[in-house]
Amino acid sequence: MGLFGGKKHFPSPCNEGRNCSYEYSKDPKRDIEGMPLIIGDPRSCPTYGHVCPNFMPEFNLTIEDLKIRAVIHCGALLMEDMRTGREKNINEAVAALMQRFFQVQEQYPPEQFPQYYSPDASRKLPRRYKD
Repeated sequence: MGLFGGKKHFPSPCNEGRNCSYEYSKDPKRDIEGMPLIIGDPRSCPTYGHVCPNFMPEFNLTIEDLKIRAVIHCGALLMEDMRTGREKNINEAVAALMQRFFQVQEQYPPEQFPQYYSPDASRKLPRRYKD
């Protein structure tokens, strides 16, 4: 069953001998952070489970969407690590990420933009944007 109903078969770049968009050795800037995880959909990566970048238009995803989702994802993970004591090193990079994380939360609150928040991450989000 496809994501939008009905059984669909999509050509997979993996099966056509194309270069994988997630293959880090070809381009270290390639990243799956922010890409939705849809396991079992033929348009998702069989290795990682995330939507294959070749099918982003079918999910109405843009590069800007992925950047927003990545900031929210990384910020939520960092907040959880800080809460549990796994992350104690607050350096410039961490401070910059947290500042960007709170800016993105304020600009794209989960109630109005649920497409940017994974169910797991949104349970852990601090509600700073409501302050």
